[in-house]
Amino acid sequence: SSHVIGALAALLFVFVSTAAADEASRQAKAAKILELTNVSKMIPQMMEQMKTMARQQLAGQKLGDEATQAASEVSDRIMHVIADKLSWDKLQPIYVKVYSEVYTEEELDGIVNFYSSPAGRAMIAKQPELMTRSMQAVQSQMADVQAEMGRIMEDLKTKAGASGQK
Repeated sequence: SSHVIGALAALLFVFVSTAAADEASRQAKAAKILELTNVSKMIPQMMEQMKTMARQQLAGQKLGDEATQAASEVSDRIMHVIADKLSWDKLQPIYVKVYSEVYTEEELDGIVNFYSSPAGRAMIAKQPELMTRSMQAVQSQMADVQAEMGRIMEDLKTKAGASGQK
């Protein structure tokens, strides 16, 4: 009986040790993927793009100087909070955990191999241009959306005015 308990305890120890080693291996590979894909460099770039978009939207508003200044200060404060809460130091462990939980060991190996390859490195190197072009394309689409929304709102005002006159 004590031999069986001892054998079970040894088996449990091996299982727990192996699971911990597998998790550590997956986390190391996840961290490697994040390093290879330069995720830590993308976050400041995204923050700058968000700031630029916020400034452009603010510039498009018809506000007085005081209101523009106040809105700019609020925007700056919000961006500061976002930058602080979404810093790479805070996000990196979260990304590593998620990647290591979602991908199998074999998948992580394949992803590391891809991003270490010439095609993978080209994809990473061209990512900023890809993002810039994509953002520009989306912004042009948003201009169309905003124009259409303006027309819809005008229609609504017209209908509301007509129903109010009855």
